Amino acid sequence: MRRFFLALLFILFWVPSLTLFRFWQGPSISIEQILILYKIPILQALISAALTLFFGFYVAQGFIFLRQRVSTRRLAFFEYIAMVPSFLPSLFVIISVLSLFSQFPFGLIGVVILHVITMTGFASLMILRTLDTRLGFHGAIAQQLGATPAFFLKKMFPLIFRDLLLLFFILFAYFFTSISIPVIIGGSAMTSGEKLIYDQIFHQQNWSHAVDYFVWQTLLLVPIFIFTQKYPSSDFTQEEPLRLGGSRIFSVGIFLPAGLIFLGLLGRLPQGLHALFSSQEFLADARTIISGSLLLGFICGGLTILWLTLMTFISLQPTSRRWLRYLYISSATFFAFSFYTWKLSGVNSLLLSALVLSLLFSPVLFRLGIYQSVVRLQSQWEMALCLGSHQGFLFSRVIVPQVAHHIAILGGLSAVWGISDFAIARLLLRQDWTLSLWMETLVQQYRWDMALVCSWLLIVLGCVVFLFFWRVADVSRQKFM
Repeated sequence: MRRFFLALLFILFWVPSLTLFRFWQGPSISIEQILILYKIPILQALISAALTLFFGFYVAQGFIFLRQRVSTRRLAFFEYIAMVPSFLPSLFVIISVLSLFSQFPFGLIGVVILHVITMTGFASLMILRTLDTRLGFHGAIAQQLGATPAFFLKKMFPLIFRDLLLLFFILFAYFFTSISIPVIIGGSAMTSGEKLIYDQIFHQQNWSHAVDYFVWQTLLLVPIFIFTQKYPSSDFTQEEPLRLGGSRIFSVGIFLPAGLIFLGLLGRLPQGLHALFSSQEFLADARTIISGSLLLGFICGGLTILWLTLMTFISLQPTSRRWLRYLYISSATFFAFSFYTWKLSGVNSLLLSALVLSLLFSPVLFRLGIYQSVVRLQSQWEMALCLGSHQGFLFSRVIVPQVAHHIAILGGLSAVWGISDFAIARLLLRQDWTLSLWMETLVQQYRWDMALVCSWLLIVLGCVVFLFFWRVADVSRQKFM
């Protein structure tokens, strides 16, 4: 049964992309042309990753300062604030930042700025975790010996170098395959590998070149993927919060990205409300786009719960869990376009979009939210099997009660991402069926006031969808406890 589900997931994740190779007319782009085309996307990803890592390191110093002065609960709240730009849909970040600056730079510089604003909080927490895990134990000793923070970090830098390098490659892959920000901010410049594929199919209708770019992008990302998967973790020291150092000034960086976003969303709100409710276009389409957004979110979240449950069942066997590492999509655009060829319309296209988005989100959510729980439950699973328990009974009675709450929460997060997506949905939906697509159209028309108000409406819809899945999580926890 486990092998069947594993094969099913591989079919869903790999076969659609492979079907596009029927449009391939063979290699038609030389290596010299590839180097020219990918020069700007690689440069963008390198600069974005380097600056994000740089600022994230100093924001981590701000967290070290705060943890010595605030309670654990308040520190956790500050961590959530720092993560807000990373978990908010890219469209929110784009609209809020553009509304603050009348002369915002488009192209490479603009993409880099928005990437740094979006991911600095995430990078800072990853770096903080690395400092705690690698240096926390040594930091307590160094503090007792009177070592200065600068001297300590300089001497201990070799212990965290590989972790920082790993994070750099993860950020590079994320920025290189970014699609939402480059589509709007990049303009005509090819600022990411995904935008190259997007433009070849969506604008040029050149499917053969899109396959070429997909192959080259995959070849570039495979070594990074292998490095991040095989990175050794057996030499971790005892985890202990690092309290040596910290900076009051850098603690401001914890709140700065989220503050910019919410300040941008609050700006020009009265003008936006007046423009929105006096728009006959919005009043005529409001029912369609709101119901379409909710339907997309609920279906996307439900399908994500299904995929995460299957992945949890499959990963209980170590061999199958290793195979799940290869269950990733190197190009979201290429994957979505493989379903674009189905040429569905109406509600069918909305259902198809929910399916595609759930498949795109599930591997990331499983890796971030479920994987560690499965590893922790492995001993219970093996012990129960040795005692003669049936796998189906064991999974439903032992494993599911302990992970159902987390799966439901992650399903809600996927639903919020789904209703806020506009890049992938734009490829599959023939018209503005969702609020995010309608907002993207407003942004393209420079109607910032209406787009800002729609952002708040999208937040309300996201809260409705997420609270539904949160309630599902509470019911599942009460049922199994």
